[in-house]
Amino acid sequence: MSLKLSIAVTSFNYRDFLEECLSSILSQEINVEYEIVVGDDCSNDSTADYLRQLAQQFPNVKPIIRSQNIGALANAIDVIMNCQGEYIAFIDGDDHMLPYKLQKQVNYLDSHPDCAFVVHDLRVFDSETKKTLYYMKNPNPHQELFDIQDLVLKGTFFGHCSKMFRKTSIPAEGFDPTTKNVGDYSFHIANAKFGKIGYINEVLGQYRKHSQGVSLQNSTNKDKILNAMNDQLKAIKHAEGHVHEAFIHKGKSRIFINTAILFMEIGDFSAAKKLLNQSNHETNRTYFNIQHRILSLSPNKVTYSAMRRVKRVAKKLIKMLTNTNS
Repeated sequence: MSLKLSIAVTSFNYRDFLEECLSSILSQEINVEYEIVVGDDCSNDSTADYLRQLAQQFPNVKPIIRSQNIGALANAIDVIMNCQGEYIAFIDGDDHMLPYKLQKQVNYLDSHPDCAFVVHDLRVFDSETKKTLYYMKNPNPHQELFDIQDLVLKGTFFGHCSKMFRKTSIPAEGFDPTTKNVGDYSFHIANAKFGKIGYINEVLGQYRKHSQGVSLQNSTNKDKILNAMNDQLKAIKHAEGHVHEAFIHKGKSRIFINTAILFMEIGDFSAAKKLLNQSNHETNRTYFNIQHRILSLSPNKVTYSAMRRVKRVAKKLIKMLTNTNS
């Protein structure tokens, strides 16, 4: 009898968080057999010892303890490729699941054979204070099913740790091995070639924000910001032939806009202006959204203070429009 479910867990120096993560998995009430495959990327804390002890207590915990560090992306690829379940749920070792998450997602995939994967809302919290920072929610709560075109236009509109996918939707290479910073986006697009994306409008997991987190590090380092942009542009190429060319251009425009905003936030307005010009070129000044239109009005004349003002106004307009359309 084949295994129904695998949970893929990645960790590097997450000993302080990993116990909470794995406890949240082991305490799930679920009516199928499952395994937990944990890849420890040569941590220099006590993670390896903890995993060995846990595996003795729980035979379904299968640690992969590395003797040398191979990097977050290679670790994730290897963990996923070692999963044997029909369905695979992914989670980083610093996040955790809420009750009934796994059962609800298994039920969803069982009842939606047209879906390649299913996601859900997340609570994002501060690791030190435990306070809620915000919620990652369905961009359109009235829409349950999404597809590859939505991924191109919206980007990744869900947290990676909310995802459960079919093993049959994994491309041969897993994550794109050439990716430097944002491997999950190309993986989502590759999965979505095999079916739709189901969305459960319920908070079933918690995403931790802390100083060791990869997403925080990537958003403040110029080289990493550019690497992330190039990774996303490369990911969109995987959608060519599955999404109309006009939407491909819009998706690229979105990436340039969002990257420009990141450069604005770290004070590099020269780079931001260049990226805004690139975003205009992709869509031939057919603006991606209101924010894009405002930021692009005069990208070569925008000053430091004006950029900040424009960004604040744009955010307010987007919030107003969102509330109007909800």
